[in-house]
Amino acid sequence: MVPSETPGPPAGPFRARLIREVAGTVGGPPPARCARVVGRVERCDLQQGRAVLEDRGWRLMVDVTTIATPVHGGIAAVLKDGNVVQVLGELVQAPASQQVLGQVGGACPPLLLRAWSTQALEGLNMDLYECCLRARREFELRHCPENV
Repeated sequence: MVPSETPGPPAGPFRARLIREVAGTVGGPPPARCARVVGRVERCDLQQGRAVLEDRGWRLMVDVTTIATPVHGGIAAVLKDGNVVQVLGELVQAPASQQVLGQVGGACPPLLLRAWSTQALEGLNMDLYECCLRARREFELRHCPENV
């Protein structure tokens, strides 16, 4: 793995984001700098320090060289192809050479998630996760607007 030049995790809340929400910001307002993203590991190359997360055809490149917290079971086991994982990190502009397709047949988001922490989410139902995320956002909007 190539060491990262980033000194440490960014300050601020790590908002839960769907990959399509991050990818859909191209040409619009930038997403929150800190994000918590859930997706299936489509491929991971630890030698290059990169992984690609996928959710329903949307893809996001992840820099895994910046993972600062110990990973239970080892990073190779967690980022095994096909695993569903949660990644906390910082969204930054991706170098053009490292951009991947954002959606099947669509343009890639020019974003890279610099991972600070990751964990496997074995058995997570993505449809139920998305439903719960919507409910949480509605609750926060209604009862905690200062946190939105």
